[in-house]
Amino acid sequence: MASGIALPKAERWPASLPKSARRIAYRFDRRLYAHRHTIENYFARIKRHRRIATRYEKLAVTFLGFVQFATVLDWLTHEV
Repeated sequence: MASGIALPKAERWPASLPKSARRIAYRFDRRLYAHRHTIENYFARIKRHRRIATRYEKLAVTFLGFVQFATVLDWLTHEV
């Protein structure tokens, strides 16, 4: 898995909408989908900062600092 955390098969839920053309529709959690959408929008907003999108920093600590700085800027300017 991408996150490095292995979940048991029983705890896995699709976090995206099933395609309408699919013959067998699978179940998905709408609440989980809404949270995923919120997180994707957050990353899209902070990637507007060129330094975050292109990752100029070589050190992970420096990059994390700029991600935190972009998060604070987003928090101050983003209207919910």
